[in-house]
Amino acid sequence: MVANAYFLLLVAIVIGVIGQLLLKYGMSRRPDFRLRDFAELARDLHIIGGFCCYAIATVFYLQVLARLDLSVAYPSVSLGYVFVVIMSRVLFEEPVTVVRWMAVAIICIGVALVGIGSG
Repeated sequence: MVANAYFLLLVAIVIGVIGQLLLKYGMSRRPDFRLRDFAELARDLHIIGGFCCYAIATVFYLQVLARLDLSVAYPSVSLGYVFVVIMSRVLFEEPVTVVRWMAVAIICIGVALVGIGSG
C-alpha cells in the first residue's frame, strides 16, 4: 500500500513538472506580457494545459495525502524542483551553474534523508 502511495507521489510530481514546463513554454512566447493581458492566456493551449496538469497533479497528491504522512509527502514534492532544473536545461537550454547543481544535489540528499527517516 505504501509503495503505491510513493508511485502516486511520483506521478503527481511529474505531472506538476509537465504543467510548469507548459506554463514556461506558453509564457516564453509572450515576453511583453502584462497583467492587463491576463484574459488572453485563457486562449493559449499551453497555459491551459499547464493549469490542467496542476489540477490533475493535485488529485493524485490528495490520494498521496490519504496514505502518507505529510512530513514525508510534502518534502518529497521538492523533487519537482530537481526535475524542473534538469528539464529547463534540456528543453529551454537554460544555463545551470555549478551552484545550482549543488543545490539540486542538496535537495536530493534531503529527500533521501526524509525517506530514510520515515522507514
